[in-house]
Amino acid sequence: TIESYYLKAAEKRARMVYVWGMVQGIITITLLIGGVSLYLAAESRPSLHDANAQQLAATLAAGAVGALISVLLRMDERRTSTFKIDAEIGGRAVRRLGLFRTTVGAILATAIFCMLKAGLVQQISIPTGPSAIYFFMVVAFLAGFSERWAQIVLGSAETVLAPAAAHDAAVQAGGGNGADPASDEA
Repeated sequence: TIESYYLKAAEKRARMVYVWGMVQGIITITLLIGGVSLYLAAESRPSLHDANAQQLAATLAAGAVGALISVLLRMDERRTSTFKIDAEIGGRAVRRLGLFRTTVGAILATAIFCMLKAGLVQQISIPTGPSAIYFFMVVAFLAGFSERWAQIVLGSAETVLAPAAAHDAAVQAGGGNGADPASDEA
């Protein structure tokens, strides 16, 4: 019918607008990285050759690209598409949603980067030297690609940040008084 054709065409157009919004997000993040790099080069703090600055810039970009690739794969119509967008909300809103998606990917990637650098995620050993940037790029890409994975990593840092709260919760769940469980066996 004409209505189903219209709805399908509107959804395809909304997908294109959404992807364009994501591309605009990546361009914005790239310009932000470039602007900060120029500022740092002019002010000489820290140097553009500083490994931490390079790793952070690569992390921002890889997180945004991971988000883009995730959405593009979900839009693939050759398999069951899990990507749905309401075309009736308007092109500007759809474009903003795409822009926000890449921004969320970059922010999640940056949060995980900072956690790893601070040593809050102890299950992952961080390589040193020139290969470290590639490690951070892969982790950032995964964070942007999968919000669920990023939430798991962010949650693992919670045990490092709040060990007393985790201990208190375990004591309450076990009904103990916080003493050593071996001493309760008398």
